Amino acid sequence: TIDGGKNWKLAETTPPSGFNSCVAFIPGSHSKYVVATGTEGSNLSLDGGKNWTMIDSCSFNTMIFEPGGKYGWAAGSDGMIIKLVME
Repeated sequence: TIDGGKNWKLAETTPPSGFNSCVAFIPGSHSKYVVATGTEGSNLSLDGGKNWTMIDSCSFNTMIFEPGGKYGWAAGSDGMIIKLVME
C-alpha cells in the first residue's frame, strides 16, 4: 500500500517468510526500511517491502520503534522482550 492501507497491491517479489503478525516501518528511513516479525522469525526490507531478508528465527508477536528509529523493541511469548539497535 502507498496510501495508508486504502488500496493494496500484491508484492512483485517474494514476501517475507513465515507468518508475520506485525510489520513496522523504521522511523527516519523515509519508509524504505521495514521489519516484519512473527512466530517464525523476523525479516528486513531495505527497499520499502520489495525484497526481504530473514534476520532471525526468534518468535515474536509485536514490535515498535522509538521516533528516531535507532532503537526498537520486540515482544514474544512467555514475557520475552528484546531491544533492537539499528546501526
